Formats: sequence, C-alpha cells, structure tokens
Amino acid sequence: MHFLARRLKPFYDDVFTIDVGLSFSTIDDAVDRLLEQVLKMDFYQANFIGHSTGGIVVRHLLNREATLAKKTCSVILLGVPSRGTPLADLHQKYIPKSIRGIHPLIVELTKTHYFSSDLTRFPDSIAVGGIAGIQSWESTRAFFTDLNDGVVEYSSVWLPEMKDMVAFPLDHQELTQNEKVVKSILYFFENQHFPIHLYRLQNMNIEDKFAYLYQHYVFDDFFDVLKNPNIEIATMGGKVFWKSLKEIEGWKLQQNKTTGHLRVLNPSNIRKAWGSKSHLEQAMDIVMSRVATDQPWSGKS
Repeated sequence: MHFLARRLKPFYDDVFTIDVGLSFSTIDDAVDRLLEQVLKMDFYQANFIGHSTGGIVVRHLLNREATLAKKTCSVILLGVPSRGTPLADLHQKYIPKSIRGIHPLIVELTKTHYFSSDLTRFPDSIAVGGIAGIQSWESTRAFFTDLNDGVVEYSSVWLPEMKDMVAFPLDHQELTQNEKVVKSILYFFENQHFPIHLYRLQNMNIEDKFAYLYQHYVFDDFFDVLKNPNIEIATMGGKVFWKSLKEIEGWKLQQNKTTGHLRVLNPSNIRKAWGSKSHLEQAMDIVMSRVATDQPWSGKS
C-alpha cells in the first residue's frame, strides 16, 4: 500500500497507510485498531482504500461507526475476499487444530463462514468501487474454479452496493503497485465510477468476447493464456457433431453437441484451441482486460 500512498500524495493533503496487524488477530480486533488510528486524525471528509482483508476491516468499521461513515465519501476495495477464499478453506481443512489458533482470522475468510453469516453492507451514502485482479498464480491456480488473482476470486470481490467494478490483468500483490490502478482510484474518487474503457466482465457473452478477440487481433495471446496442450489437427469443420456459436471471417467458435466443450477453428478448419466453456471464457477475460488496460488513457472516459 505504500506505493499507492506515494502516488496519491500529490493529489491529497493527507494520505495515511495503517497497519492493523491482521496476521494474528480477528476482524473485530483489527477494526478496533483501525478506529483507534483514525480517531487520531483531523479531517472533514475521507476516502478509504482497502486491499485484501483490509477491505473487510474497512467495511466493518464503517458499518459500525455511523459518525465516521457520514464523513466518508468513497471506498475502493482492491482484491478483497468479501465472500471468502478457497485458500482459507484449505487451511482449515488440512492445518492441524493446534496450529490454526495462531491465525484466528483465517476462519473468517473461509467460504463456509461467509455462507453461514450475514454480509454487512457499506452504508448507502458511501460510493463503493471494486478492483479485481484476474492474473492467477501458478502455485495456487489448481485451487480455484473462477477467475482469480492468486488469492481472491473475482466473484468474491463483488458487492451488490458497488457503484462500479473493473478487472485488471494483475495478481494479488500487483494490484497495489500499478500506475493505472492509481489513475483508476483517482478517477473513481472524482466521478464515482471507473473510466469507461476499463474491463467489466459482466458486459458480454462468450460469442461477443470471441468477436472482440478477433477485432483486436489477439487470438495468439488468447491461445497462449489458455495453456491447453493442443495438437493443430485438421477437421471437417464440425458439420455434424458441433454447433457453431460464432463465425467471423472463417474463424469459428464451436460447441460439441454431446460433451458441451468448445473449440476454436481457423479459416482452414485447423483446431487452434479447445477446452471447457469456463476455461475458454476465463482466458478471454484475461486477454480482454489486457487490451482494455493498454488503451490510451483518457481523463474524460
């Protein structure tokens, strides 16, 4: 968070980073420590940025402290596991009970805990924005089924009260060390939404995403992100067992009528990629977020 603080200081009189000691405490303990630090500050209005579990602490603080919430204009959540993370569930399942007590916070980050408890909302007066990373880590990729930043799933960051939410092709740590994330935060603080050109996953179906990849000449990037072992075999074009979901200039996105898996054929009917729908769509999202992030920045988006 220190990188973000340095980049934001030229735009705001006071920028503070607060360590609430999350490693060995509960959410409630961290909220108490954050409140203690905030009460030492003199301000008329405030904006909060919470990364990872810190965003959960901010949410609980503003839900609990009505006076502070009234002074808060906006909150940005960076890779925050609002609905838990599978890594916490793995910790609870495989780490011996004698060791679990060292990190009491972990149980509050399990998906099981989320489904068995009420999710506190941010007060309606506060503009909440979400930024999710969708560049996973090789070391944790097998533990996720959804797009993720190596620690937190995209779907876990989203909250119904958010004004806007965007995805960046970054991992969990890179979210706090990226210049375009800084620009996006500044833009949100001023406009209560992120720049229009940034990527929002919910905007397209898979057919439209396929067309987007073609239009932006990024099929090669898509195939690289997929990482599926693919033998480029010649096909008959899928006349019998395949349904064409989208065809553009000879490129085809097809779905098998029996298994439901997808494949991509080039204009010569050579198979260039294959896999489950979720696997292909996640790879498309990653590439599309790269394209959107790399577009020339416009302050008036």
